[in-house]
Amino acid sequence: MEGDDISDRFLQVNSLEEMENLKDNLRAEGLSEEQIEYYAAKHLQYLGEYGAGEAKSNDGAGEAKSNDTKKPKTDSKGSKIPLYIVGRKIIGLMDSDRIRELRGKLENREILNATKNMQTMYVEVSDDYSLKKALKTFLRFRKKYPRRRFEIRMLDDGTHPTGWEVGSRFSRVPGNIGGGDYRGLQLDGADRWEGLRIVTPEVDVFYGKGSQYSVVVRDGVTSIGNKAFNLCTGLTSVTFPEGLTSIGVNAFGGCIGLTSVELSQTKLASIGGDAFYYCTGLTSVTFPKGLTSIGSGAFQGCIGLTSVELSQTKLTSIGLSVLRGCNRLASVTFPEGLTSIGDFAFYECKALRALELSQTTLNSIGSAAFYRCSGLTSVTFPEGLASIGEEAFHECEALRALTFPEGLTSIGAHAFHRCMLLTSVDLSQTTLTSIASSVFSWCSGLTSVTFPEGLTSIGTRAFQYCRRLTSLTFPEGLNSIGDYAFYKCNSLRALTFPEGLNSIGDNAFQGCAQLTALTFPEGLTIIGVEAFVECFGLTTILMSRRTSVLTIRYTFPLGVKITYYEDQGGGADQFSIKLRF
Repeated sequence: MEGDDISDRFLQVNSLEEMENLKDNLRAEGLSEEQIEYYAAKHLQYLGEYGAGEAKSNDGAGEAKSNDTKKPKTDSKGSKIPLYIVGRKIIGLMDSDRIRELRGKLENREILNATKNMQTMYVEVSDDYSLKKALKTFLRFRKKYPRRRFEIRMLDDGTHPTGWEVGSRFSRVPGNIGGGDYRGLQLDGADRWEGLRIVTPEVDVFYGKGSQYSVVVRDGVTSIGNKAFNLCTGLTSVTFPEGLTSIGVNAFGGCIGLTSVELSQTKLASIGGDAFYYCTGLTSVTFPKGLTSIGSGAFQGCIGLTSVELSQTKLTSIGLSVLRGCNRLASVTFPEGLTSIGDFAFYECKALRALELSQTTLNSIGSAAFYRCSGLTSVTFPEGLASIGEEAFHECEALRALTFPEGLTSIGAHAFHRCMLLTSVDLSQTTLTSIASSVFSWCSGLTSVTFPEGLTSIGTRAFQYCRRLTSLTFPEGLNSIGDYAFYKCNSLRALTFPEGLNSIGDNAFQGCAQLTALTFPEGLTIIGVEAFVECFGLTTILMSRRTSVLTIRYTFPLGVKITYYEDQGGGADQFSIKLRF
């Protein structure tokens, strides 16, 4: 029976007796008492819109004013009953208590409808009712009840396919939910899942607008597996349980919507490699005190991070590329027990300003660990530091001065290449025996270098293009200077080489245009090709007559004089030759 038909029948009622008769008829036709009272109350509300003196025509063509005035009647209890004129018919409906009762029922029904909108509809995924079917049920339900919540409950630990593929455009995999794999939470990526909740034994998932969703990892979960939420780009937040101890490899890689990770209240001990790889929206991470390891690339490409606090953790090493490319990272604090920083660990962290490592037990800094940290102005090394890897501080253009600790035994090639604002380098307290190739090349602002006493060799291009370097004092034990070692250091004035020096490489001092005087020791045996060419200011060369240098051809500028001296006898028997070839 249509609701409009029932309303029309109520409109034909002219008296209380007819009202009761209509109710009896409706009961006989199968309507429940609640339905009958609802239509009666609805009719009462309709009548209440027209006071005495108002009328509505039967054909609904319009409203007309009535000049009739009636005195209010009274019911059997003496309560006053308003008279209503509907379709020009005067109806004395019912007593006032009944009116209040029906009006209350009408209001309760509205509350019931509002409450119903808040109630959750749910389906359970099983062998007979798949996740695909449950998702389709939600979409139909949403069209009919746009405000009601819908829940899909997955009671087992199995993996259930969504029916869509997920992943990058070059690597697509089936979207699954459950059993440790939650990449399928991305669904189809469309904005039509608001109000959906997915519950599994491991997680609760809540969907909002724009295909975004949040995840609560349930109590009892102790580990999050490899690639568990990989490329869940709609994921905006994750709540971790206190008992969590490990996060697997690439667990949240590519979750670009994730903004914060709060781990401080967990028992987390290890974070796997690439765990939060390229979570570009991530702005804050807090770590627990019990953290002992962070895998390679764990936070690589998290360009939103501005600070990282590791001082309270139990970390002993920071692995390969852990914070590589975090180009807004301005500050990092390190734990006391830290012993190593891996290769590329802070590669291109361009906003990093200062490194305070003196309170750590750091022993080694890996290759390219701070490569192109162009905002870095100062570094304080700990006493126990033994090695600095190749290109470790390559192109840290804002570095000003460096003092190295006593225990330092090696600096890799290109370690400080192109640190162009670096003005002074003090190596005197170190135990370095060699300076590798291009270690300080292109440090164009460098004005002074202090070498350690035990230094025996300076490598190829070690100080190439250090244009402001004016003087050098070599240690007595120095044995060799490599090819191009001081190429184009055009502010050098005078050089005295130590007695132990054996060889000077090809082009070692080429282009040192302001160099005026050279003094060579007796033990020198090799001066490389063009070692001092383009040294146009050179006027004085002193060389021992006992030297065993085999050739000086193409070594010095044409026209320069070489003065040979006798080592014994206070400089007697000096003679000179003028180069003409």
